[in-house]
This record gives sequence, structure tokens and C-alpha cells, in this order.
Amino acid sequence: MAGPRVRASRTPVTEPLAMECDYADAFGAAATDPDLRTPEEWIRAGFEQAPEIVRRVIRLAQVHVLRLRLAPLDAPGHLLGWRVVTSTPAVARLEARSPLLDGALVARRVDAHATVLTTALRFTRPAGRLTWLLVGPVHRAIAPRLVARAARSAQTTGLGR
Repeated sequence: MAGPRVRASRTPVTEPLAMECDYADAFGAAATDPDLRTPEEWIRAGFEQAPEIVRRVIRLAQVHVLRLRLAPLDAPGHLLGWRVVTSTPAVARLEARSPLLDGALVARRVDAHATVLTTALRFTRPAGRLTWLLVGPVHRAIAPRLVARAARSAQTTGLGR
């Protein structure tokens, strides 16, 4: 039986932690039932429960194309290699750096039903901007699916009740 249908959509970037970046986008999704998870648990559900091929493609692009210096997948204090900088009931902030750019992923609880994921980048070299021109479209295709998966997972596991 398929889980409830949840769609993610691009939303305006309102994340205060992303206001001074060179690139930022945001995707949000609302669940039918209240979601009792923290933003870190929410983002873990979206990313870590994605199909293995999706996780591999993301990791490949992040490490070999964007050249992010990521920790091992099982490193404490990290989520898919990104360092967990903040994790509260309202917000989770992950950071990663490369010679080309500095990146942040911020999951912020909007209300009991909705969370928004913001990606923010600061290009440290011109090649970072050029590389993002290639990676950005793939990111914008995959990110809403991961956000929808995160929102949907609470509904199918009963974590939203």
C-alpha cells in the first residue's frame, strides 16, 4: 500500500542563516498529521531513507564534483558526511566545505505540519559558481523529492501522531 501523497514545492528563501550567500533555494512540504520529529530527524529521514542509488549519486556529486570534504557516512555528529552544527527542536543546520564553496543545509520547522529545507552556498572561487551551474539543476530536481520523502515518512511510520 502506498503512503499518503505529499508534494514538496519551491518556496521563497526566508532562512535568516542563508541571507548572505551567493546562492540559496528552499523547498517545503506539509504533512497531513503533525510531525513530532526534530528537524534533524526529519532531514535524516529524507536523505538516509532515499534509495541507495540516489544516495550514491548525491555523495558522488558532492565529493567528486563539488569537492566537498565530507566525513565518513557513519561519523558521529554528521549526517551523510555533513557536520551537524545546530540541532534543536526548531532547526537543524549542516555544513560542509570544499575548495570551491562553503555549503549549508538548514531544516527549519515552520509549524507542527511543515518543515522547509534551505540550501545555501557561498562560492569561494569562480570555479565554484561554474560548477554549480552544472550541479544546480540536478539539485533542484532531487531536493524536492527528498523533502517530500521526509514529510511523507512521518505519515507512513506513525511518527506524526
